[in-house]
Amino acid sequence: MPSSSLTDDGLVWQVALVALLMLAIMLLRNRRLSVTRAALAEREQQLRLITEHIEDFFWLSDTDISRILYASPAYERIWQRPMTELYARAEAFLEAVHPDDCPALLEALAGHRRGEPYEHEYRIRRPDGSLRWIWDRGFPIRDADGVVRRYAGLARDITERRALEDALRSLNSELERKVDARTAEMQAANAALRESEERFRRLFEDARQAMVLFKGRRVTGANRAALELLRLSRMEQLLGRVPEDFSPPLQPDGRASADKASEMLRLACEQGRYDLEWAFLRADGEPGVLQVMLTPMRQNGRTEVHAVLVDLTERKQAQERVDYLAYHDALTGLPNRVLGRDRLERDIHAARRHHAGLAVLFLDLDQFKYFNDSYDHQLGDTLLRRVAERLAAHLRGADAPCRLGGDEFMLVLADLETERAVAEVTDTCERILASLSETFIVGETQLFVSCCIGIALCPDDGDDAETLMSNADAALAEAKKAGQGSYRFYEPQMNRELRRFVETRDTLRLALPREELVLHYQPQIELGAGRVVGVEALLRWNRPGHGLVMPGDFIPVAEGSGLIVPMGRWVLNEACRQAAAWHAGGRPGLVVAVNLSAVQFGQGSLEQDVDAALASSGLDPACLELELTESMLLRDEPGILDLVRRWRTRGIQVSIDDFGTGYSSLAYLKRLQVNKLKIDRSFIVDMAGNQEDRAIVQAIIEMARTLRLKTIAEGVEDATLASQLRFMGCDEVQGYLYSRPLPASELATWLRQFDDRSRSR
Repeated sequence: MPSSSLTDDGLVWQVALVALLMLAIMLLRNRRLSVTRAALAEREQQLRLITEHIEDFFWLSDTDISRILYASPAYERIWQRPMTELYARAEAFLEAVHPDDCPALLEALAGHRRGEPYEHEYRIRRPDGSLRWIWDRGFPIRDADGVVRRYAGLARDITERRALEDALRSLNSELERKVDARTAEMQAANAALRESEERFRRLFEDARQAMVLFKGRRVTGANRAALELLRLSRMEQLLGRVPEDFSPPLQPDGRASADKASEMLRLACEQGRYDLEWAFLRADGEPGVLQVMLTPMRQNGRTEVHAVLVDLTERKQAQERVDYLAYHDALTGLPNRVLGRDRLERDIHAARRHHAGLAVLFLDLDQFKYFNDSYDHQLGDTLLRRVAERLAAHLRGADAPCRLGGDEFMLVLADLETERAVAEVTDTCERILASLSETFIVGETQLFVSCCIGIALCPDDGDDAETLMSNADAALAEAKKAGQGSYRFYEPQMNRELRRFVETRDTLRLALPREELVLHYQPQIELGAGRVVGVEALLRWNRPGHGLVMPGDFIPVAEGSGLIVPMGRWVLNEACRQAAAWHAGGRPGLVVAVNLSAVQFGQGSLEQDVDAALASSGLDPACLELELTESMLLRDEPGILDLVRRWRTRGIQVSIDDFGTGYSSLAYLKRLQVNKLKIDRSFIVDMAGNQEDRAIVQAIIEMARTLRLKTIAEGVEDATLASQLRFMGCDEVQGYLYSRPLPASELATWLRQFDDRSRSR
């Protein structure tokens, strides 16, 4: 029994020992399995990083290729379809395949399902309709027993390569036909073509975006785009280099490039990503700016930093140009109004601190529009640049000119002695006027320029930029009234006039929509027959709170603000409409005279406005008379001549208003082909007691008769004067002797009474 018990105990111990050994083996296997799984997880992460950074589309599926287990982001870029669709239906990518390529691809996939690798090229159609060529390679993934557990594949967009290959095949075929007898040369050509094909293949396979790999601070890899960005010819010129080798010593923030490069690489590793702008130098020394996007990549226990480089140089230069143009005049390079105002504020603060004087000068070129109209805008632009240069050359270094717009400039004279400010500014104005009066030579053209200057002094005329600029502008307006080559210092009453102008302008702007404008008509009498032959339409303004306003109080404002254009259009339409109504009411042949403004001629649509007024009213063109002034006719003689001729051809009558007050010329009167001269009232009023006025009137009448023109005298207020004019040969008259200007309704009554008086005589 004891020996038997011992035997049993030995057996138990043997069994226990075997169990322990098996347990140890299992634990060791589990530990190794755990290590293997960790390694596999790390390998999977590495593979995922690689697949997400390559240009090709990588996929992984189950054994019957019915479900996609993984697809890299390149699918969406190449197929331009969402990956969600691919994960939902593995066959989604087949739906994009060109119908002609489907059978061959399906056959390849069938072999793939049997465990055979495949390599195939086919076409896909993107949602936008474009076709792309795809190279696709699939292979089975087997376990240790050789059983297929997964299928994987790699797809690449080879559209550009196929295009090159097609071109090369076409070239090869052509060469083969021509050089069949020269086999040796053909082989050499084919070798060269294959080399060229491979070179182009590499170019298209490389990423277009510049990319660099860093290990530590040194470059361990780069693509061709990076070499091109840095203007290097060989990879050896870049490998092993550090960022500061291609950078200025200091970055824009003042930090050393070497220090900042070390920090950016460190932050990228710590934060998982780091983006920044970087000033760099190309190999030829040209500076630029990069957007650098850093991403750390960890593999096999080592870390490399992947850098994507985007060249911002052109964008930065464009932005700098935009910023420059925001504060500078593009034509002259001078500061514009915005920058000029800022600098003026700065100079005002400096003058206040140093108890110094300061002057703001507004300068406007006289008759600059003449240069653009007589020559061309290119010459006008050149002239403005020359004026800017001359202004800058005749000012002190601290006195900065700026261009406000058009032909208007602003000069700031700083650091003036308060007691001598007026004298210093006067001297500067005289120098500017003298400088600009010197001949400008533009090409082969000699140009003569003058200007007007308005001046506001600080602190007497204001102690802020807005007030000083406003007062200098008011002084400029007064200088322009004084004539060419004038300058004026600001005086308080100028602002009162300016405020009155602005108030009138703003109120007048509402006069048309509020129907506050009305026409009054003054009869025109034919002296020989004693009958009414026409009326002159005269504009009035029923201004709220002011009553009936005469044209002399608002027409200059309308002309100065441009409102005369829509107002003049309304006058033409209303006068033609009323004349047509009188004709329909039994006054056929009655002529309506309408005054035209020089501003209407300048805006370019006057001819169309006249045509529209006649068309809408149905008025006979022969019953419309347009009154022009002498000065207006002499501004642009060729253009006016053509327009007057067209009006005369249509039958429209044309008269010269206020004749005798301008620069009368028999030559231009003959060329203009007008119908009538209107003798200014200044000669008529004192004609009875002033021999010179009487002689002028007689001369005008005789001249008109010689040129076969009619004459009309305005301002006739007594019968003696009318008789004398009839004796002198004047054709028509108008004035208070017959009637003041009347509204249309009152004029109708007056016409009936005039007819009754005429019949009773």
